[in-house]
Amino acid sequence: MKLLLENWREYLNEGIDPRIQKQIDRLLGLPDIGVAMRETDRWVAFQYRVLPGREDVGDLPFGSVSIVKAKKTQTGPCLEGYVVLATGTEPGWGPLLYELALEWASRNGAGLTPDRDSVSHHARAVWDKYAKRSDVDKKQLDIDHKLGGDRDWLKRFKQLTPNYKLDDCDQTMALNYGGDDEWMNTSLAKMYYKETSEVTAALEKAGRLFIL
Repeated sequence: MKLLLENWREYLNEGIDPRIQKQIDRLLGLPDIGVAMRETDRWVAFQYRVLPGREDVGDLPFGSVSIVKAKKTQTGPCLEGYVVLATGTEPGWGPLLYELALEWASRNGAGLTPDRDSVSHHARAVWDKYAKRSDVDKKQLDIDHKLGGDRDWLKRFKQLTPNYKLDDCDQTMALNYGGDDEWMNTSLAKMYYKETSEVTAALEKAGRLFIL
């Protein structure tokens, strides 16, 4: 256990957020638990699982974060990044999974943006922290006027960049939290991008990240 923590702390000088460090330390304190990544042609998921070949010792934290590529007809182009599809975590275990999802989405696309249909207060707190982090880039997303269906009401809001369509995205949750005048300033109206993947690398080195 001591050696694992020392190996992890080798990465601290590379700018890892202290909150993520604490979650890694907690995970390393559970010798049989890691994070499993599963990728399909539709979505990518990160969840806490018992390590391959280990026995379930009963202290498995509950947590899962799934992401999906943005689709014009469902979410809008959203800079062709990834969108959170579904989450479910017990208190204190969510941010590490979000971090891994963000790093993966940044390596494989334009980054990661919150769920466009439903964001809990706990999840919003995670995005509010990303909006303040200096190691995470924030890209403004616009309102999409072409989603149609039960979202036609979005058309009454003026677009920020009407001549640029790639940043169009469903802003239902941003409007719910920020209102008509401040939706664009909320953390939910951004695409987040991270240049580095040091958390992924650290978990791989510690043998705590595996593919299902």
